[in-house]
Amino acid sequence: MAKNVSLAEDRLPQRTDPVCAVLDCEELRIYSFELDSRAYAEQLTLLARDQMLRTGQLTPASTVQIPEHLANTRGDGELWVDGRGLPVRQLVTLSIPPVGDADYRTTAEMDIRFTNYAGVREEFAFADGWQRLLLSIGRMRLPEPIDVALGFSTMLLAVIGMAV
Repeated sequence: MAKNVSLAEDRLPQRTDPVCAVLDCEELRIYSFELDSRAYAEQLTLLARDQMLRTGQLTPASTVQIPEHLANTRGDGELWVDGRGLPVRQLVTLSIPPVGDADYRTTAEMDIRFTNYAGVREEFAFADGWQRLLLSIGRMRLPEPIDVALGFSTMLLAVIGMAV
């Protein structure tokens, strides 16, 4: 669901950046990307339809349509990849346009840090001072990817519902 992916060599942290004390900035690669809003909306539609079919909220002959303003969501981000090819950080900004004649839009900024790989120092997750909270969260068992996608799509649909 990303497009225009490119290596963002101008975004690499300086050697004096505190993140370089935790990550090997010599091997770090940062990729920038744009959200493919049409593909994103189609994927959310499929996830929502599958979930509604499983819970009996839809019949197999039913269809689900994603609101046009969701299909026009704009977004971009960065994916930081270490020397082993593992993601260590993802920054994403989403902008959901207003519905109809509304005079507002929704913007979300996410900073996701990937840790707990063998050999990756956990200090990177704690670089912003939230040590106790992040340590607890970092020790939790992660949900399955489909559960995350369904939860995120449900949350996004709820946000859109509030915007309507």
